[in-house]
Amino acid sequence: DNEPKTLKINNQNHVTDLAFTNDSSVIAYATDQGLVSLYAPATKAKQDIALSEDASGLAFSLCGTHLYVAEGTTVRQYQVKLVDNKEKHDIERHKTVILRLLWIPNHRNLLASLDSSGTLLLWNMATGKVLQVFTLGEDWG
Repeated sequence: DNEPKTLKINNQNHVTDLAFTNDSSVIAYATDQGLVSLYAPATKAKQDIALSEDASGLAFSLCGTHLYVAEGTTVRQYQVKLVDNKEKHDIERHKTVILRLLWIPNHRNLLASLDSSGTLLLWNMATGKVLQVFTLGEDWG
């Protein structure tokens, strides 16, 4: 499908500059509100960079790993770190409001969530599944 794609910018700011990587895989645009956004249409990965001043110019390095931004009298170099915009997974297992989230130290895929009824769920975030349920009761805290 060689039809042109439309990129919709989800804000009402004015775009002040635009740049593409050499292979056209990433687009960067600056707004008049001091924000630069990078977007990879093929993967939907994105990155936002908050600036101290409005950008007056954008340029990618030849290999596309860095973005150069003219801010006032300074040219700043930013590393391109696109975050994959994977489908969002909602945790809907709790019956009451979730009060706390805590990553388990030394186990990068384990997340604990605690709700207002004192129910604690231990999640494997790599699979999105609950590993264990603990009932602490309402006077847990």
